[in-house]
Amino acid sequence: MPVQLFTKAERARRNRFPEIITYEDLVTFFTLTARDLDSIPRYSAPHNRIGYALQRCTLRFMGFVPDDLTSAPPAAVAFLAQQLTVEPDVLTAYGARAQTRQDHLRAAQVHLGYRKVGREDLKALADWLLERALEHDKPTVLYELTCEKLRTDQLVRPGLTRLERLVAEARVRAETETFRQLTPLLTADRRRWLDILLEPDPARGLTPLAWFDGRPSPTPHGPFWGTLKSSASYGAPRWTHGHWRRCIRTASSSWRSSRARRALRPCNGPHPRVGIPGWWRSCPRLSRM
Repeated sequence: MPVQLFTKAERARRNRFPEIITYEDLVTFFTLTARDLDSIPRYSAPHNRIGYALQRCTLRFMGFVPDDLTSAPPAAVAFLAQQLTVEPDVLTAYGARAQTRQDHLRAAQVHLGYRKVGREDLKALADWLLERALEHDKPTVLYELTCEKLRTDQLVRPGLTRLERLVAEARVRAETETFRQLTPLLTADRRRWLDILLEPDPARGLTPLAWFDGRPSPTPHGPFWGTLKSSASYGAPRWTHGHWRRCIRTASSSWRSSRARRALRPCNGPHPRVGIPGWWRSCPRLSRM
């Protein structure tokens, strides 16, 4: 089944030039070096020279080249045209011969050291993305990190559909891995604590889990993270704060299912107050324990 993480408008935005390119980015990515100028045929038609240069600089800037080069921001086209001593509007004639554009794109990849993504690259990228997905759950964050990784490794960004599939698969694998690592830690006391996270707090009108999820990330010196750090002595992994947030969400959502609740024996007896964050102790259920 096809995976689509972005809306049609978002997909279109990610496949085209940005509306504005800052002057700093123009200087960094669209300045033609002496090596760049030497590789551009001096006596080619003006539209071929600026088209070739635009593809090269765009690949360096975005990690891929959008289909419609004429949609490039006018400031970028003018910046290149000035360096090549041609008129910016000649770009409209570029691409009339598709083979020329393809030849220029391949030459730009060779010139910059870029190459297309292969099967082994995709496997390595999926493993790398899994580590990021254990820390970040938002698809947009994972997508941007993936694009940055591809640029760093000088790999041409594949189609958006393939990237969406990679991100979706990484999120599923991260949830499975998180649950696998959490399962041995679900003692009777911890299962009761997860139950409490899912019970609405009348004072706040939402569950402690929802309240926690809507707050900014606690500082690493806060009482909650101190509790989590101390849990390392009981076999808990030493994860980042973002990883712990994901663990709590995953464990709590998994605990919601009746199958998970039936798989673990119900616990009886009082729940210790030790290990419960101080800012949740105002919950009536917690105050009675």
